[in-house]
Amino acid sequence: MPVFCKTQIISFFVNFKSIKTMKSLFLFISLSCTLLCIVSCEKNESAVQKPSSTIAKTELYHSVTEGEYKKASQFTKRLIDQVDAAVNSLDIISKNKNVLPYEAIININKNSNNKLSNFVTIAPLDESGDSESNARVAAPDGKCHFCGLKSAYSCVAEVEEYMDKNHKDEIDVHVKRTSDECVDITYK
Repeated sequence: MPVFCKTQIISFFVNFKSIKTMKSLFLFISLSCTLLCIVSCEKNESAVQKPSSTIAKTELYHSVTEGEYKKASQFTKRLIDQVDAAVNSLDIISKNKNVLPYEAIININKNSNNKLSNFVTIAPLDESGDSESNARVAAPDGKCHFCGLKSAYSCVAEVEEYMDKNHKDEIDVHVKRTSDECVDITYK
């Protein structure tokens, strides 16, 4: 068996007719490796489990019309967004009949950059229909009930008017879904 020396290996590479041939060979080898990798990494379709049921898309709740939303102040828009998010969250939770009823508590500040305010909490209601947090708080300063779009905007505007009248920068708004598919809002 012949033994290759360094000069024979070097002469092998030098004997290529041009660098272009070496580039072509390198390109061929890299493409072959890439193709091999793709083929070997291909998913096995039979191993992928498909969900047995699909989640039905639900329509999102909107408390105001697009026109009302556009004419609202920045604070009112934030409050509308949070009320809509709260009602949608309560609707999702209530789909499970084994879950106790809940309410959403919106803490909102006129300063949108206040990191200690401007949040929504979902709290379970106790047996009397009041949330545990609401049981410790005195009677609300205001309450409104709405089922349609026009009454929803007037309710949210009522909250902002109350804040302006009483020189409040921050308020807690409690949102509950009622049995008639309407919304109750109380605020303090």
